[in-house]
Formats: sequence, C-alpha cells, structure tokens
Amino acid sequence: MNILGRKIRRRWFAASALIAAGVIWAASSAFSNAIVRIKTENGIRTITVEVADEFEEQRIGLMHRTALPDQSGMIFTYPTPVSTAFWMKNTLIPLDMIWISETGRIVGITANARPLSLTPRPSPSPVIAVLEISGGASEELGIQVGDLVVEIPGVDLPTN
Repeated sequence: MNILGRKIRRRWFAASALIAAGVIWAASSAFSNAIVRIKTENGIRTITVEVADEFEEQRIGLMHRTALPDQSGMIFTYPTPVSTAFWMKNTLIPLDMIWISETGRIVGITANARPLSLTPRPSPSPVIAVLEISGGASEELGIQVGDLVVEIPGVDLPTN
C-alpha cells in the first residue's frame, strides 16, 4: 500500500474511533436522573433512577454496566400500559425487574435475572413502568408484590 493509502486509512480509522466514542458518550449521558418512591411494609424506599422513556434509551438500558450503586437503578416508562418482556443481552450484572401497573401497584418481581441471558422475562400483566435495580436489592429493601409505587418520574399515578 502506498503512503497516501496509509494516511487515508489512518484518518478513516481515527474518525471512526471518534464517532464511536461520541455515540457511546451520548448514549450514556442521554438519561435523565430522578427518584422513584415505593411504599413498603417497612416504610418508603427511595431509589435514584435513570429514566428510560425513549425507544433508544430503553433499547440500551443497563447494558455494559459493571456495577450499580446501592438504591439506584433505571425506570422504563410507557405512555399506556403494555405487555412487555426484557432480556439481559449485554447486561453484565444481575438485576431485579420490578413490574408496575398503571395503579402503581407492583404486580411482579423478577429477582436476580441472570447476566447475558437471552431468555425473555415477560411482564405478568400490562405495566406502565419497569424498575430495574441490582439483583437481590428488592429483597434487601423489603420490596414485595403488592407494594405501592407512589412516585414515578413522568407518570401520573392515581392518588391512593
């Protein structure tokens, strides 16, 4: 290969690397932060969350994360109740998936979903939101099916 060909190839590679880095940075910074509050038998639990309310944010979710701080996670919200399923493709840490109905009631918990699994985990019924937190955290925080989520960013819940 001649010198001109090598220069073009190096510049193309450098430009590609910069574009890829920009896409990764944009994806990780696209999420807004908020609070989810859950009324449990033992009091209110506050979870700091990243909000995934757009398709691309939901597609990426918690992929490629190597850790999740205590009492934090990601909330996936929908404009109307949906029957949905989640998998763990490219997700490196175990997660609890908390399925939330349009009334704010927790209708299911998928505990300790196995990292990197392609097995779909369906919602038990239509949901308005899904909260993902560290695997085992729902048990540690005393979060159970039937508990009431009293605050979800961007979701109008009935007053209970």
